[in-house]
Amino acid sequence: MRILNFGIFNLVVLIFLCASLTAYSQSLPSITFQHLSEVNGLSDNHFQCIYKDKNEFLWVGTLTGLNLLDGSTITIFKHDATDTNSVCDNNINTITGGKNDLIWIGTPHGLNSLDPFTRKFTLYHLPKNIFGETEFISSLVTDTSGTIFIGTP
Repeated sequence: MRILNFGIFNLVVLIFLCASLTAYSQSLPSITFQHLSEVNGLSDNHFQCIYKDKNEFLWVGTLTGLNLLDGSTITIFKHDATDTNSVCDNNINTITGGKNDLIWIGTPHGLNSLDPFTRKFTLYHLPKNIFGETEFISSLVTDTSGTIFIGTP
């Protein structure tokens, strides 16, 4: 009889401990996901890169343009052959920020900077390497001093 009482006591203690752990556990914060696509106004469903600037704006590079999401609207930047102040290519490989709030954009056809205030792009021609290839920009990184490192094939 004593063994049976000890077993019941242990069972009651175990149930009490489990109940108290769940009663005092913290609930996880809810996470909300929003799906963005061409339906919402993006230039393309194929994201290649994303950059969040100091103003909390999202810059999304796709196969068919650079998209700016400012929290209420989506602005699309595309190459315009008649405008020297447009991005040099619609295929956006990489994005980073730089000094003076410039946004740097790497494409298969060159390196661009964008002044977000004037919304004008500047194209930079890189020196040729020993293989003759320079225009394809595959990655961009900015360090704490503002120096931009450029990755090419």
